[in-house]
Amino acid sequence: MRSAVKSPVHAILAKHGITNQHSDLFGNGGREFLTTLALRDAPRRRLDSLIALICDFDRGIETTTTEIEQRPTVDDRVDVLAQIRGVGRYTAMLIIYIHRFPSARHLCSRAGLAPSVRSSDGKYASGKIAKVAIAREILTWPTTDYATERSVA
Repeated sequence: MRSAVKSPVHAILAKHGITNQHSDLFGNGGREFLTTLALRDAPRRRLDSLIALICDFDRGIETTTTEIEQRPTVDDRVDVLAQIRGVGRYTAMLIIYIHRFPSARHLCSRAGLAPSVRSSDGKYASGKIAKVAIAREILTWPTTDYATERSVA
């Protein structure tokens, strides 16, 4: 979702011929650059609302991450797996709890990795992978299971 909000910001800059000279347009320096741009009223309001949405997403992600990180680890395997380069706490929890799915097809479907398929009267159309579902599942499913196990124990 956050990247879907960032794309229109880049489009506004491109439409007005403004080049970005910051490595991270949405970092501190980039946001200062965006707030000081001289734009007409309509694009300025649109840009400001997009920046506000991005800030809201960042704040929500930061809050949720802090909450999850403050929870004690029920399973010691999470810390062991998190030592592997490229494997964080969320991925480690996902790896540990993967046995709950009877097959890879079930896991892919639950995580939103399977493309949607629509068919009617012999016509077949496949849709995109649900990227929002991927983020939702990776961030919430392991922690929901963690909370459920914690409350049962």
